[in-house]
Amino acid sequence: MRLLRRLRFGLEFLAFRRRAKGHAERFSLEWSDRWPCLDDRTPTTDFDRHYVFHPAWAARVLAKTAPDEHVDISSTLHFCTLVSAFVPVRFFDYRPAPVTLAGLTCGAADLTRLPFADRSIASLSCMHVLEHVGLGRYADPVDYDGDLKAFAELRRVVRREARSGSWFQWAVPAFSSTPTASTRTGRSSRRSPSSPSANSR
Repeated sequence: MRLLRRLRFGLEFLAFRRRAKGHAERFSLEWSDRWPCLDDRTPTTDFDRHYVFHPAWAARVLAKTAPDEHVDISSTLHFCTLVSAFVPVRFFDYRPAPVTLAGLTCGAADLTRLPFADRSIASLSCMHVLEHVGLGRYADPVDYDGDLKAFAELRRVVRREARSGSWFQWAVPAFSSTPTASTRTGRSSRRSPSSPSANSR
């Protein structure tokens, strides 16, 4: 199968180069410049459920709740940059992101020692992050209980009063075979390798 894909690529490359004759040259068509992408001819567009559903869910929550400001700890930058178009976002990561956009502020923070006062954040997210804390992957200190300390810090800084309109959005991989997104409070799954679960409170 792989050989057939390479053969098809070669034939299509030659056909494309033939059709370029008679046109103003806009780019190189040398065989040495090729970069075959052989696995993208699929009937549907493939995507990673881990990294598509939970930002889409969280963005919809923020569009509905419309907080004055949202704080995100280490979730995907794609989510934070897009949401910053309609909600001011403060994004914090152990390794700060050098991104400059209107509506977005980036800074450094250790999730096990957050620089925020108790119950001071009305709208907070931390998605697909807890399972990484303490493993040293991002130069953070190795800590067996890093994920538990991080979750305790998130609970400490988020507002808990039901009438305050506060939101805490978090997501971790879970053991279920299908992705889920809900608005009920859930429990963190520690370093689990399967599908995402998302919770809000």
